[in-house]
Amino acid sequence: MDTRLVPDGGVYQLLLVLHLITVIGGFGGVVLDSLYGKPEAAGGGQGPSGPLSGRHGPSGPGVSEWLIYAVPVTGLLVVLVSEDRWQFSQAWISLSFLLYLAAVGVMHVGRRLPGPVGGAVLNLLVVAVVVLMVTKPGA
Repeated sequence: MDTRLVPDGGVYQLLLVLHLITVIGGFGGVVLDSLYGKPEAAGGGQGPSGPLSGRHGPSGPGVSEWLIYAVPVTGLLVVLVSEDRWQFSQAWISLSFLLYLAAVGVMHVGRRLPGPVGGAVLNLLVVAVVVLMVTKPGA
């Protein structure tokens, strides 16, 4: 592994862990809902919205949805403290933010899409962002 691309600071490592937790907890909850066929994740808009659901329930957004909204905040902080090793001008970062915005749009509009279309599109967007984060094209 090329250690020049890994900042040594503990703050960077802490923020990176928080970023991963928000991604896994946020999108992971919604992706699992769609894999298990829960209607609220797949776009049907029916069915229970529990406290961990990515959808709005009777009391507001679930934990997954709040974590999804924290993803770009933690991602921005990771880039800012990366000692200029990661920059917003790098293609993988810019494209990741663009796909994140698309995923949030699908998450909100997906409730109106027929059948499992919303969940499938959201899952594909999440996979695309994970591939970008791992491969870092243009870094």
